[in-house]
Amino acid sequence: IANPNFFPSYAVVSNPLDKRSSDGLNLAVFASDRIWFTDQISILGGVRLDKYTSDFTSTNTTTGIPNPTLSTTNYLASPKASLIWEPVNWQTYYATYARSYSNLAGEFVTNALNPIANTTLEPEENDLFELGAKISLLNGRLGLTGALFRVDKGNSVQTDPTTGDLVQTNENQRVQGVELGVPGL
Repeated sequence: IANPNFFPSYAVVSNPLDKRSSDGLNLAVFASDRIWFTDQISILGGVRLDKYTSDFTSTNTTTGIPNPTLSTTNYLASPKASLIWEPVNWQTYYATYARSYSNLAGEFVTNALNPIANTTLEPEENDLFELGAKISLLNGRLGLTGALFRVDKGNSVQTDPTTGDLVQTNENQRVQGVELGVPGL
């Protein structure tokens, strides 16, 4: 039998004056192509273009009067390129660069107490650098993969422990490592 004092019940209180609504829209197009320089060497490149918009409406929790609608829009271009060397049909070696974004256009929705504080956040930028290899063995039934990677993040964002607001630190952060795999069989 469970101890009723261990899981105390709390009354849930609703404030009918507290109303929130948000809308987000992401439109994107991308293009990618692979160009062969020789039978063994090629380059794979592409770009993705994004338009992200977000709107947030809320009411004053004391009066119920609507606050001004908050809106933000980001335009993002994410390029990628890989140089690929395939000396034989069962070996592939590559070097890759790619940029991606952690879009923060809608983050003001997460802080309804002070929503305007987060409307000016710039997207976090993530630059990936990777060197890797893929080898196929046993007529394609076993594979060996390996890669060295590094991700450099710019415009990093952290939560202020005092206010709970997201704060653009403009610090550069780095993650790097090794990835190994043995897919197949």
